Parts: sequence; C-alpha cells; structure tokens
Amino acid sequence: MDIEFAERPDPDPSPLNFQSESGVEISFKAAGQINPNMPNLPQADAGAAVKFSGLGAFLFNAPESYEPSIENIVHVQKEILDAYKQGRWNSSWVVIVRLVYTPTATIIVSKSSDAEIELAAQGDISTTSFNLGEANISLTTCHMKNEVVYIPVAKEITPLFQVAKIKRRWYLGPYISTLKKDYDITDSPDFITPEMVKKDKALAESLYLGLVY
Repeated sequence: MDIEFAERPDPDPSPLNFQSESGVEISFKAAGQINPNMPNLPQADAGAAVKFSGLGAFLFNAPESYEPSIENIVHVQKEILDAYKQGRWNSSWVVIVRLVYTPTATIIVSKSSDAEIELAAQGDISTTSFNLGEANISLTTCHMKNEVVYIPVAKEITPLFQVAKIKRRWYLGPYISTLKKDYDITDSPDFITPEMVKKDKALAESLYLGLVY
C-alpha cells in the first residue's frame, strides 16, 4: 500500500502467563517429592500436572514477552484515510498496530470437558514451581487423559496482536440530518463511502483509525 511506518521496539520483557477463568487446575512437584495429583510421575522427577474441567479450557505460559508497536500512528492514520478517499482502502480492513512476541511459550488446550496431562521436567529447576515455557526446561509427557492439544516450549511466536480500523465518530451534530437527506442513509456507522468523504469535509473529519477490542 506504500504506507511507511516506524516500529517502536519494546526493550523490557515481562512474563505472560494466563489461563481460562475457570476449568484449569495446575500442580507442581519438586524432584523427590510425592504429589497425589501426579500418580503417574516418577518420584525422582520434578514435574507438573494440569487438569481441565471444561472444553476449550487453556493454559499459556511464557517467561518473556515483548510488545513492539507502530510508532508514528498519526502518520499511518492520515495515509490510510487518504487511501480510503482514493478508493484504495477497504473500510473492513484492519492494521496490526501492536504485537505480542514471545521467544518461548508452552500452550495447553483441552479438547474435552474432562482432560489432564502430567509432565516430567528436567533442567534448571530450583523451586517447587516453575514456568512451563522456560527454554532451559525440557518437558516430557508421562500421562494424558482424553484429548489435549499440547505445544511444549514453542519458539518465536506471536500469540496475540492488537488491530485498528477506520471508525466514525458517532456525534456529527445537525450535520447528520443533512447527510440523511442528501444521501438517503441509515444510522449504520458503515454507510460512509469514499465518494461521500471526498464531497464533505465534516464527514471526512469524523473518520479516524480506532482500536478494535
């Protein structure tokens, strides 16, 4: 689209650990310990067990995450609105304005309403709990009940992103009645066309690049 943009890097990583609001129970054990939640894990091994009580319940663990974003968003907004007026941009298109990047992450998703997985862990484990996404920890499945999607220590992934699209400010004052009369439009926010934007300055100024949540 010949729209230039600059990237704002994120030099300060932060952990990214989240899971379903319900339906997920995770337990850890250190080497040499006994944990009744992990009956299939050898006592000599450290490990973790994840039990799910809901279809689609998930667990995501990443020790580090970065969030690079578009630096010059005002410039990008102007370029996109200009492209829209010229008919080169579709109003349904979105722009990825922020990425969540993780060097490593472990992802587990339940494909049944009653699933569980037990993992033996080897590596630099100095406490009774640890991050399942650590690159220096090797995880081996020693037991699985029902179907589970398990992605151990995935590398170089972008699990999340934030997008923006062309939006219209809802309040146009008395001008909206003129638009309805001249263009026979409805109250839908999607009625605006590039041809209308070219003709009406106030209508053009009502458009902006807004985040989609």
